[in-house]
Amino acid sequence: MATGLMAPVLTFAQTDYYNDYYYNDYYYNDYDYAYDSGASTALGFGMIALFGVMALVGFAFLIFQIWMIVDCMKRQFEQRTVWLVILIAGVFFGFGWIASIIYFFMVKHKNVGAAKPAGGSMPPAAK
Repeated sequence: MATGLMAPVLTFAQTDYYNDYYYNDYYYNDYDYAYDSGASTALGFGMIALFGVMALVGFAFLIFQIWMIVDCMKRQFEQRTVWLVILIAGVFFGFGWIASIIYFFMVKHKNVGAAKPAGGSMPPAAK
């Protein structure tokens, strides 16, 4: 039996009430994490899948931006320098995908077969 100043504390710690409260509250807390319903696992996989899809879309837009910049460098037209500045600045400032889409419909799609080499004229067609 405990004696002295710590006697009430030790006596309380040895009771079943204290041990049951401590054991349930700190170790199990009325919820067993090993037997989860699967919702958190599904949410985790869903977030990974969403991240993967967004990464693929971002990579596709990056490839599209590079394609439009290369097309703008090769194509001879009146506002070539303006479009090059817009497309390259768009890559660095985050609006490159919008600029690339606008360039595609306003310049490339409008003049589909008008691309010429930057060094000179195209060779004559064979007859």
